[in-house]
Amino acid sequence: MSTGAQRVADVAALQQQLAAVGYIAERSFAAGLLLMTELKRPLLLEGDAGVGKTEVAKALAAVRGTRLIRLQCYEGLDAHSAMYEWNYQRQLLAIKLLEQDDRSVAAKEQDIFSERYLLKRPLLEAISCTQSPVLLIDEVDRADEAFEAYLLELLSDFQMSIPELATVAGNALPMAATHDPKLVQATGRLASDIGGPAFKHEYQMLFGIRPDEQRRLAAAGETVRVYVPFGVQWYGYLMRRMAERPANTALFLRALMSRN
Repeated sequence: MSTGAQRVADVAALQQQLAAVGYIAERSFAAGLLLMTELKRPLLLEGDAGVGKTEVAKALAAVRGTRLIRLQCYEGLDAHSAMYEWNYQRQLLAIKLLEQDDRSVAAKEQDIFSERYLLKRPLLEAISCTQSPVLLIDEVDRADEAFEAYLLELLSDFQMSIPELATVAGNALPMAATHDPKLVQATGRLASDIGGPAFKHEYQMLFGIRPDEQRRLAAAGETVRVYVPFGVQWYGYLMRRMAERPANTALFLRALMSRN
């Protein structure tokens, strides 16, 4: 079966799965859900109240056999309320009980600021789950700009820092977005040192820049995601990417000339 035919079949299969749990989805919408799952990127749904935005998350969680975690946004919501809080009452009780403990102050602090005193809120709960859940962030437009900015950063990295504890990372796929030969080689060595061929990762490159290297990596069994600017804003996007790293312009021109 060709790749295009397989994609159509995958979308139709997802439509049937959603229908089985009581949600009827159009083909274009099912395709969007499928892309969201495969690319591991958030999907923004807009619409009036009652059109079924929340039901999409419920149905998708049922289809995937995973948890649905919901974060309800409101005006004044801060990052800590959505991430985590410390159980201060239990910590105060523990401090009282540890007064007769002979351990050092550092050891006592490490015990008090441990995970058993941590109250996980929706965002931390979502990225620390063993099995990837469906995270529903409802009415995000009610949150202030600072929280929206933090949310975008969190959803891009799938990790958050807890100063007293550690950095908690989700089970997202590590990605190396680079055209630099040295960084590509370093990524390969690092992946080999961490887990060898079983360590899942991917390379991300722009279309037209170092196409021979993209083909070489793919032939070696690596996952290579090639980004192609399209739509009405493709030119502005391409210019921004070139401005971010001027060396990309030389790489693009060299690749263009090699085609001729």
